[in-house]
Amino acid sequence: MTLAHGVCLAKPSPCRLASAFPSCRAFVVAVVVAALVTACQRAPSFAASPSPSVDSAARHDEAPRWPEQGARLPEDPVAGKRAEEQWRAHLAREDRERQLARDRHALTQHKAIIALLVRTHRTIERARSDKAMRAATARLSDVGTEVERRLEKINVWGNVSPVTSIYRDMVLLLKQGLSIDRRVSAGGGSDGHATSSFDWNGRLAEIRAYLHEAAESEGEGE
Repeated sequence: MTLAHGVCLAKPSPCRLASAFPSCRAFVVAVVVAALVTACQRAPSFAASPSPSVDSAARHDEAPRWPEQGARLPEDPVAGKRAEEQWRAHLAREDRERQLARDRHALTQHKAIIALLVRTHRTIERARSDKAMRAATARLSDVGTEVERRLEKINVWGNVSPVTSIYRDMVLLLKQGLSIDRRVSAGGGSDGHATSSFDWNGRLAEIRAYLHEAAESEGEGE
Protein backbone atom coordinates (compact mmCIF):
# COMPACT_ATOMS: atom_id res chain seq x y z
CA MET A 1 0.00 0.00 0.00
CA THR A 2 1.51 3.38 -1.07
CA LEU A 3 0.89 6.58 0.90
CA ALA A 4 1.22 10.19 -0.31
CA HIS A 5 4.82 10.57 1.01
CA GLY A 6 6.01 7.56 -1.01
CA VAL A 7 6.14 5.23 1.94
CA CYS A 8 5.03 1.78 0.95
CA LEU A 9 3.19 -0.16 3.57
CA ALA A 10 2.32 -3.82 3.17
CA LYS A 11 -1.33 -4.89 3.42
CA PRO A 12 -1.91 -6.19 6.92
CA SER A 13 -2.65 -9.89 7.07
CA PRO A 14 -5.38 -11.40 9.24
CA CYS A 15 -2.75 -12.75 11.60
CA ARG A 16 -1.37 -9.29 12.22
CA LEU A 17 -4.90 -7.98 12.94
CA ALA A 18 -5.47 -10.87 15.22
CA SER A 19 -2.24 -10.14 17.08
CA ALA A 20 -3.79 -6.88 18.27
CA PHE A 21 -6.15 -8.89 20.41
CA PRO A 22 -5.15 -11.18 23.24
CA SER A 23 -6.34 -14.19 21.33
CA CYS A 24 -8.02 -15.23 18.07
CA ARG A 25 -11.17 -16.19 19.94
CA ALA A 26 -11.56 -12.68 21.26
CA PHE A 27 -11.11 -11.34 17.75
CA VAL A 28 -13.90 -13.56 16.37
CA VAL A 29 -16.24 -12.60 19.18
CA ALA A 30 -15.60 -8.92 18.55
CA VAL A 31 -16.38 -9.29 14.83
CA VAL A 32 -19.65 -11.14 15.55
CA VAL A 33 -20.75 -8.55 18.10
CA ALA A 34 -20.01 -5.72 15.70
CA ALA A 35 -22.04 -7.43 12.97
CA LEU A 36 -25.00 -7.91 15.30
CA VAL A 37 -24.94 -4.26 16.37
CA THR A 38 -24.88 -3.11 12.73
CA ALA A 39 -27.78 -5.41 11.84
CA CYS A 40 -29.87 -4.13 14.75
CA GLN A 41 -29.27 -0.53 13.73
CA ARG A 42 -30.39 -1.22 10.13
CA ALA A 43 -33.48 -3.31 11.02
CA PRO A 44 -36.85 -1.44 10.80
CA SER A 45 -38.63 -0.65 14.00
CA PHE A 46 -41.95 -2.49 14.60
CA ALA A 47 -42.84 -0.68 17.78
CA ALA A 48 -45.27 1.73 16.10
CA SER A 49 -47.02 -0.81 13.85
CA PRO A 50 -50.12 -2.51 15.22
CA SER A 51 -49.94 -6.17 16.01
CA PRO A 52 -51.50 -8.56 13.48
CA SER A 53 -54.04 -9.76 16.02
CA VAL A 54 -55.27 -6.22 16.75
CA ASP A 55 -55.50 -5.31 13.04
CA SER A 56 -57.37 -8.54 12.25
CA ALA A 57 -59.83 -7.86 15.05
CA ALA A 58 -60.47 -4.36 13.71
CA ARG A 59 -61.18 -5.66 10.20
CA HIS A 60 -63.48 -8.30 11.66
CA ASP A 61 -65.51 -5.63 13.43
CA GLU A 62 -65.89 -3.66 10.19
CA ALA A 63 -67.04 -6.67 8.12
CA PRO A 64 -70.82 -7.17 7.61
CA ARG A 65 -72.38 -9.50 10.13
CA TRP A 66 -74.58 -12.28 8.67
CA PRO A 67 -77.57 -13.57 10.65
CA GLU A 68 -76.84 -16.50 12.87
CA GLN A 69 -78.15 -19.88 11.86
CA GLY A 70 -81.87 -20.13 12.59
CA ALA A 71 -82.35 -16.35 12.79
CA ARG A 72 -85.12 -14.85 10.57
CA LEU A 73 -84.55 -11.86 8.33
CA PRO A 74 -86.91 -8.91 8.74
CA GLU A 75 -89.92 -9.34 6.42
CA ASP A 76 -91.28 -6.76 4.01
CA PRO A 77 -95.08 -6.91 4.51
CA VAL A 78 -95.81 -5.44 1.06
CA ALA A 79 -93.50 -7.84 -0.76
CA GLY A 80 -94.77 -10.73 1.33
CA LYS A 81 -98.40 -9.98 0.46
CA ARG A 82 -97.54 -9.61 -3.23
CA ALA A 83 -95.69 -12.95 -3.22
CA GLU A 84 -98.65 -14.63 -1.52
CA GLU A 85 -101.08 -13.25 -4.11
CA GLN A 86 -98.84 -14.41 -6.95
CA TRP A 87 -98.63 -17.88 -5.43
CA ARG A 88 -102.41 -18.11 -5.06
CA ALA A 89 -102.88 -16.98 -8.67
CA HIS A 90 -100.40 -19.65 -9.78
CA LEU A 91 -102.31 -22.35 -7.88
CA ALA A 92 -105.60 -21.13 -9.35
CA ARG A 93 -104.21 -21.33 -12.88
CA GLU A 94 -102.94 -24.85 -12.28
CA ASP A 95 -106.29 -25.93 -10.86
CA ARG A 96 -108.14 -24.45 -13.84
CA GLU A 97 -105.82 -26.19 -16.29
CA ARG A 98 -106.45 -29.52 -14.59
CA GLN A 99 -110.21 -28.94 -14.64
CA LEU A 100 -110.14 -27.97 -18.32
CA ALA A 101 -108.32 -31.21 -19.09
CA ARG A 102 -110.91 -33.23 -17.17
CA ASP A 103 -113.77 -31.57 -19.03
CA ARG A 104 -111.98 -32.12 -22.33
CA HIS A 105 -112.14 -35.84 -21.65
CA ALA A 106 -115.88 -35.48 -20.86
CA LEU A 107 -116.84 -33.40 -23.91
CA THR A 108 -119.24 -36.10 -25.14
CA GLN A 109 -121.29 -35.83 -21.95
CA HIS A 110 -121.24 -32.03 -22.05
CA LYS A 111 -122.44 -31.92 -25.65
CA ALA A 112 -125.26 -34.35 -24.83
CA ILE A 113 -126.46 -32.12 -21.97
CA ILE A 114 -126.37 -29.00 -24.12
CA ALA A 115 -128.32 -30.69 -26.91
CA LEU A 116 -130.94 -31.88 -24.41
CA LEU A 117 -131.38 -28.44 -22.85
CA VAL A 118 -131.58 -26.65 -26.19
CA ARG A 119 -134.14 -29.14 -27.51
CA THR A 120 -136.28 -28.83 -24.38
CA HIS A 121 -136.09 -25.04 -24.46
CA ARG A 122 -137.26 -25.02 -28.07
CA THR A 123 -140.18 -27.29 -27.20
CA ILE A 124 -141.33 -24.97 -24.43
CA GLU A 125 -140.98 -21.89 -26.61
CA ARG A 126 -143.17 -23.47 -29.28
CA ALA A 127 -145.83 -24.86 -26.95
CA ARG A 128 -149.18 -23.14 -27.50
CA SER A 129 -151.91 -25.69 -26.79
CA ASP A 130 -152.70 -27.52 -23.59
CA LYS A 131 -151.59 -30.75 -25.23
CA ALA A 132 -148.20 -29.23 -26.04
CA MET A 133 -147.89 -27.93 -22.49
CA ARG A 134 -148.59 -31.39 -21.02
CA ALA A 135 -146.00 -32.92 -23.34
CA ALA A 136 -143.46 -30.30 -22.32
CA THR A 137 -144.21 -30.93 -18.66
CA ALA A 138 -143.64 -34.66 -19.00
CA ARG A 139 -140.48 -34.08 -20.99
CA LEU A 140 -139.08 -31.58 -18.49
CA SER A 141 -139.29 -34.10 -15.67
CA ASP A 142 -137.08 -36.46 -17.64
CA VAL A 143 -134.68 -33.66 -18.59
CA GLY A 144 -133.64 -32.98 -15.00
CA THR A 145 -133.01 -36.68 -14.37
CA GLU A 146 -130.96 -37.05 -17.56
CA VAL A 147 -128.85 -34.00 -16.81
CA GLU A 148 -127.98 -35.30 -13.33
CA ARG A 149 -127.16 -38.75 -14.71
CA ARG A 150 -124.64 -37.31 -17.14
CA LEU A 151 -123.21 -34.95 -14.52
CA GLU A 152 -122.34 -38.02 -12.44
CA LYS A 153 -120.14 -39.19 -15.30
CA ILE A 154 -118.54 -35.76 -15.63
CA ASN A 155 -117.90 -35.07 -11.97
CA VAL A 156 -115.84 -38.04 -10.80
CA TRP A 157 -113.38 -38.47 -7.93
CA GLY A 158 -114.72 -35.39 -6.16
CA ASN A 159 -114.08 -33.07 -9.13
CA VAL A 160 -116.88 -30.68 -10.02
CA SER A 161 -116.97 -29.01 -13.41
CA PRO A 162 -117.50 -25.24 -13.19
CA VAL A 163 -120.45 -25.47 -15.61
CA THR A 164 -122.33 -27.91 -13.35
CA SER A 165 -124.17 -25.12 -11.56
CA ILE A 166 -125.00 -23.48 -14.89
CA TYR A 167 -126.61 -26.68 -16.18
CA ARG A 168 -128.77 -26.89 -13.06
CA ASP A 169 -129.69 -23.22 -13.32
CA MET A 170 -130.83 -23.77 -16.91
CA VAL A 171 -133.02 -26.70 -15.87
CA LEU A 172 -134.53 -24.45 -13.20
CA LEU A 173 -135.08 -21.69 -15.77
CA LEU A 174 -136.97 -24.16 -17.97
CA LYS A 175 -139.21 -25.16 -15.07
CA GLN A 176 -139.92 -21.56 -14.11
CA GLY A 177 -140.60 -20.62 -17.71
CA LEU A 178 -143.01 -23.52 -18.18
CA SER A 179 -144.89 -22.54 -15.02
CA ILE A 180 -145.42 -18.98 -16.30
CA ASP A 181 -146.31 -20.26 -19.78
CA ARG A 182 -149.17 -22.20 -18.19
CA ARG A 183 -150.53 -18.99 -16.72
CA VAL A 184 -150.18 -17.33 -20.12
CA SER A 185 -152.17 -20.17 -21.70
CA ALA A 186 -154.84 -19.79 -19.00
CA GLY A 187 -155.12 -16.05 -19.61
CA GLY A 188 -152.86 -14.86 -16.81
CA GLY A 189 -152.04 -11.65 -18.66
CA SER A 190 -148.38 -12.19 -19.48
CA ASP A 191 -147.31 -11.06 -22.92
CA GLY A 192 -144.66 -13.63 -23.76
CA HIS A 193 -142.78 -16.75 -22.78
CA ALA A 194 -140.94 -16.41 -19.49
CA THR A 195 -137.93 -18.34 -20.71
CA SER A 196 -137.26 -15.55 -23.19
CA SER A 197 -136.91 -13.02 -20.34
CA PHE A 198 -134.09 -15.00 -18.73
CA ASP A 199 -130.53 -14.80 -19.94
CA TRP A 200 -130.80 -18.20 -21.56
CA ASN A 201 -128.61 -17.41 -24.53
CA GLY A 202 -126.01 -15.80 -22.29
CA ARG A 203 -125.79 -18.92 -20.12
CA LEU A 204 -125.55 -21.12 -23.18
CA ALA A 205 -122.79 -18.96 -24.66
CA GLU A 206 -120.88 -19.11 -21.37
CA ILE A 207 -120.94 -22.91 -21.38
CA ARG A 208 -119.87 -23.16 -25.01
CA ALA A 209 -116.98 -20.74 -24.48
CA TYR A 210 -115.71 -22.79 -21.56
CA LEU A 211 -116.00 -26.07 -23.45
CA HIS A 212 -114.15 -24.55 -26.40
CA GLU A 213 -111.32 -23.62 -24.02
CA ALA A 214 -111.37 -27.15 -22.61
CA ALA A 215 -111.13 -28.63 -26.09
CA GLU A 216 -108.05 -26.48 -26.81
CA SER A 217 -106.35 -27.32 -23.50
CA GLU A 218 -103.25 -29.50 -23.43
CA GLY A 219 -103.16 -30.67 -19.82
CA GLU A 220 -103.70 -34.26 -18.79
CA GLY A 221 -105.93 -33.65 -15.79
CA GLU A 222 -106.00 -35.86 -12.70
